[in-house]
Amino acid sequence: MASVSSSNFSPPSNPSFMPICAVIGSFVKTGTLTLNTSYSNTQRTKSGTFDIITYNCNGLAVRDKRRRILQKASKITRKGGIVMLQETHITIKDQVQQYFEGKFQLNSYKSNSAGVITLIGDDFEVIYTDKCEKGRSLYMVVERKGERLILANVYCPNDHKTSITFVEEVYTKILEIINIYPDCHIVLAGDFNSCISEIDFLNRNKTKIESELT
Repeated sequence: MASVSSSNFSPPSNPSFMPICAVIGSFVKTGTLTLNTSYSNTQRTKSGTFDIITYNCNGLAVRDKRRRILQKASKITRKGGIVMLQETHITIKDQVQQYFEGKFQLNSYKSNSAGVITLIGDDFEVIYTDKCEKGRSLYMVVERKGERLILANVYCPNDHKTSITFVEEVYTKILEIINIYPDCHIVLAGDFNSCISEIDFLNRNKTKIESELT
């Protein structure tokens, strides 16, 4: 998992597939970069600092689990934070609204696979949203106190060959959004289903495809 924030963006003139780390790096060619491979990160903008939480839920079909996670998310977003959930398995908005206090966008697929949710506070204005058809990516442009953020919440496929194509699509989509909404901070967060740093490969083999991906 990772999250990225950038105050300036300079895309390559002829984008093609790059590994995940290179994709992340390209979004922060100039400006400030924060890369965190844990579930939580604190970002600083002109309007102050705020927390970004990314978490693979492994399903929220169980009511008590859904309640605990969404109520915790409410506490985070009330303090100005952003929460991005993956593998939610939620297909009905009411299941979120029942326990979450704030604004959110849901990209569902099936009740037993995929699904991502991005949760924010009421102090954000939602300017733009887009999502893929398989419940694996969700894009938002939000604004607060005159500052805009691009929020990209992704859940990469387990198959690394398939994930290469998926990362290409994510990269291209963010480029498209940047062209429409320049001068944004970029937050890329989620479950990449791969080890991004070398230390994460301890006691496990790294396949050739995974090396290309990361």
